This record gives sequence, structure tokens and C-alpha cells, in this order.
Amino acid sequence: MRTVDPQLPEALANRAQFYNTLREECPVAKVEAQGYYLLSGYDNVKSVVQDHERFTKQWGNQLARMEPKYALNQDPPDFNKFRALYMTYMSPKGVRRWAADCERIANDLIDRLA
Repeated sequence: MRTVDPQLPEALANRAQFYNTLREECPVAKVEAQGYYLLSGYDNVKSVVQDHERFTKQWGNQLARMEPKYALNQDPPDFNKFRALYMTYMSPKGVRRWAADCERIANDLIDRLA
């Protein structure tokens, strides 16, 4: 397994090339300095995200450990409860309910810049 550092200047300077190389040459790499594994490629990531038996969010789903009780750090079936609630607000009908408020706030902020 290859060890990589996505924070190196050459990786940051050309992220597309860095991740394209990973996808082509090393779909699973270890980021030693931060203690995590970096997975690349759509099919690889999709299989991990959908396999809640072998891969869990129990230890976090970002580069740093996360609080386990936050909804986005939960695995099904616990996450499903959050998703049902969230989708009520993020459905097209839900978004229409608060779109006018968002537009008003955005316009107020833009007006302050003028």
C-alpha cells in the first residue's frame, strides 16, 4: 500500500492530478501523518459508503474524529431517522417554504456591501 500526503505543496498545487493518479495507480492509500486511509474512485467509494456492516462512521467520517451522536456520523438505521426529518425540509416543497427568507437575507447582505 502506498503512503501519500494530500497536504504536500505539490498535491495542493494540482489536486486534480494528485487524485487522478491515485484513482489510476493506487485506489487505497494510507495518509500516515493523520492516521487514515484515502479511498479514491467512484465504485470504490460507493461500495464503502453502502456497506454499513464492514465500514462504519462510528469513529467519524472526516479527517478528524467526530461526535458520534451527530446525524451525519451515524450509520443506518439511526441515520434513517435523521434523513426522514431532513428530507421534509430539503424537498422541493420544503425549500419553497423558506426560499423567500433566504432571498431576503441574501439581498440584505448584498445591500450592506454597496
